[in-house]
Amino acid sequence: MNREDLKQKVFDMVALSHKKLKPGDLAKTLARSLGVDKKEVKAAIAELTEEGRLIYTYAGHSWLEVPAEPE
Repeated sequence: MNREDLKQKVFDMVALSHKKLKPGDLAKTLARSLGVDKKEVKAAIAELTEEGRLIYTYAGHSWLEVPAEPE
């Protein structure tokens, strides 16, 4: 699976989730279901946060979220 496809899967999973997702749990789940290395998923998460498509929030744990649209 190429990096852009993986990034899209990560983004979709976060965007479509009805609850906040922990980065480690997301990496473990996607790595297992897609048959890729967990490090690749973590790299995709890092790229998405650098691009501003995902953000980290902190409330006792780190969570991944899609940033709110500017008004």
